[in-house]
Parts: sequence; structure tokens; C-alpha cells
Amino acid sequence: MTTPLPERSYLLALRDGALVPVDDLTVPIGAHALRYGLSVFEGIRAYVPASGGLARPFALDAHLARMRRSLELCELPAVDLDGLPAAIDRLLAANEATVDSYVRVSATATSQGTMAAPVSMTTFATLVPMGRKRWLKEGVRLRVALGPQKPDGALLPHAAKIIAHYAGTFRAKVQARREGYDDVLLLDHLGRLAEAPTANLMLVTRGRLRTPRVDCAILPGVTRGVLLELAESLGIEVEEAELWPEDLPGASEAFLCGTGIEIGPIRSIDGTTFPDENPVTAALIEAFFARVRA
Repeated sequence: MTTPLPERSYLLALRDGALVPVDDLTVPIGAHALRYGLSVFEGIRAYVPASGGLARPFALDAHLARMRRSLELCELPAVDLDGLPAAIDRLLAANEATVDSYVRVSATATSQGTMAAPVSMTTFATLVPMGRKRWLKEGVRLRVALGPQKPDGALLPHAAKIIAHYAGTFRAKVQARREGYDDVLLLDHLGRLAEAPTANLMLVTRGRLRTPRVDCAILPGVTRGVLLELAESLGIEVEEAELWPEDLPGASEAFLCGTGIEIGPIRSIDGTTFPDENPVTAALIEAFFARVRA
């Protein structure tokens, strides 16, 4: 069986705001990022407007605000992100990005040494074409495992988007896929429903859109926030709640949401299967793509 190659990056990237060939991006083998996982990042979708032309970053201000917060929560040096919006525009233009794309921006500790050494950061931004995932492209719904519990977040807050968080969730997803699932829904340290490794959870219960509270070991997702806002504009009641596995059978719809997956309708979570009809999810998908193409 041949393993598919990842989507090819465009030829140009950013390093500290300057355009450089993507193949020139390097991090020293002894960097703090590789020794201790000290790299915060954001994945940002760039959508082609309905009128056509170059792709434009969506919800960029929200992503950069969260990135600043991640640096603070991880006790990492502040990074000047004020010039990034203009730099990302240059990146999209230089690569002639006329299809939906994905910008990955990171603030990475490229300094070297032990934990006692001073930490210095380098910002990087790479760009790849990225359209719909198969859940929207092919109309397939996810089969999701109910996974292990996350730590309590006292040592490394869950609100920080840092690569160190992803080692354990990567392992959980590999195990779930080995068992025939598409993804895994993690629990928090108390056993409450939390999130998937790279996406937030949404349930629809008696017409109400429900999602785990931010204190349930989740990353406050940018797409999550957009969908809650869109739901309210559509007259759908929303609730950020403490949700438990026993809340799953009472839901009529479920989906995952995030920058990469966008919206991924769920067929089943562990032993709970959801009905074929998902009117709230369908309405939110339509509203979401109207928003990002505006």
C-alpha cells in the first residue's frame, strides 16, 4: 500500500516576515523547539472570495490574538505579530494563491541549549493548497472513538496552542484509526467530553447547539467561536456546557469543527449513532461558507 504524500507547499514562505524559498526554512537540531516542544502556532484558512481572485486569510485577528495568548501562557518571549497580516498578504500574492489554502504560522524557539539558556523566537509561515476534507467533499460522516482522558492542564494550559500538547493526542488518534475509527473524542481529567485532537465538538440536542465549556480541557477554537455566532444569527439557541458521555445518546446531531477540518459531520461516537438527517449542521455549513467567501 502506498502512503499518499502530503499536499505540496507553495514555493515561498515567510521567516520573520521576509519571503524566502520554503526549502530554506531550517531549525537547528539543538533548538529549544526540538528539545522541549517550544513552538506555538496557528493554522489559518485562506479562502477565495465569491468574486474570485487571491485567497484571503479568514479570522486572522482572532488567530493572532490566540497566538499572543499562547506565548504568554507558555512563558515564552513575546513576538511582534503586528506585521504578519501584511506579510501573509504578500505570501499569498507571491505564490499566486488562487485556490483555498492553509497558512501555518509558528513562533518557534530556535535558540539552542538547556532549559537554563535564554530563549529566542523565530516566526515562520508556510502555505499549502487546501480544499475540502472528504467529510464535506464526499458527504461522508465521521466514525469517532471515545478516547482517553487528558491531564488537568495545571502544568501546560489547554488554552495554549503549543506543539507539546499534540504528542499525546497524536498517539490517541493513531490508536483510534488502528481500530477503524476516523477520529477520537478525548475526555478531560474529570471524564467530561472535551475535544478531538485538532477539532472542537458540537452536539445538537432538541434543536439547541451545545459544546463543551472552555474549562473542560479544550482549546478555544476560532471556528468554534464563528459557528456559535452564526448559530445565534440563525436563531439557534447555543449553550457552552459541561457535557458527559451519557449526554451523547440524547443528541440528534454531532460534528467536529476546526480550521483544518472546517465542519465534519459525525455518524457515530463510540456506541452512539446519530440520525441521517442533520438540519442544524447543514444550515451551519451553508452559513459558514457564505461567511468565509464574503
